[in-house]
Amino acid sequence: MRGYVDTAAGQVHFRREGDVGPAIVLLHCANFNSNLYERTLPYLGDRMQAWAFDAPGVGLSDAPPEPTVPQIAQWLLEALDALGIERPVVAGLHTGCRIAIQMIEIAGDDRFAAVVFSGIGPLSDEYRKAHPVNAPHLYLEPDAEGTQWMRAIERYRLIYPAENPPTEDRGWLQHLFALSSLSKVVPERLPWPGGPVEGVGLDPVFRAFSKPIYLYNTPEDLFSESDIDMASWNPNAELNIVEGVGSHLMLREPKRYADDVFDFLERHGVLGS
Repeated sequence: MRGYVDTAAGQVHFRREGDVGPAIVLLHCANFNSNLYERTLPYLGDRMQAWAFDAPGVGLSDAPPEPTVPQIAQWLLEALDALGIERPVVAGLHTGCRIAIQMIEIAGDDRFAAVVFSGIGPLSDEYRKAHPVNAPHLYLEPDAEGTQWMRAIERYRLIYPAENPPTEDRGWLQHLFALSSLSKVVPERLPWPGGPVEGVGLDPVFRAFSKPIYLYNTPEDLFSESDIDMASWNPNAELNIVEGVGSHLMLREPKRYADDVFDFLERHGVLGS
């Protein structure tokens, strides 16, 4: 199922699977939209109400001018309220994690039942400067020679081996190319905000979060080291680094992603057995 919900930013697009159990809200990273979760949504929908959103300005959602992370978080909270989604689990990858933490800062701990984070990345400028990311294309501007595109391919071929790129058959590499190439043509939609995403000063929010935290990732992920570091920042955090799978578990192993999330939520009383 797909649909739209009205917010102050305009219409926000979502995908949904499942009509029973608690809700889980899925937030994508910067190089994707809700298609990041299209493979795992049916599995999550077996036991939960699974919602994957296109953030405002991305995918099929309306594009407000120059959105900031707090604005994106506020608009997504408006979408949850309009859809009647109460106390969901919120899951994110990369930028989606940091937007989720911003949502927690705005709405408070009690707005969410638990969080599932994969590759949190820097929550402050200090952390970012101390932990440079091995992804040079993120800091390059698109040019006529396609430099950013070629650097992105080099990086993502390390994450997604040539013999098994998990979403190339569904146009993932073409999507990345469009993201890189069109950012100068339609700047109101692409790219996402840069500096505010990487240094939003949200580490105190993460440290103080009082609900269960699942840090679920693989060694190949861009920000896996941040998950390992931040597992010690909060006593409610549980770390699971899965070996031998590759990055982006929700794409490579969608059923495993759902089953492991179910197991975590069952053990913490969020999801009934």
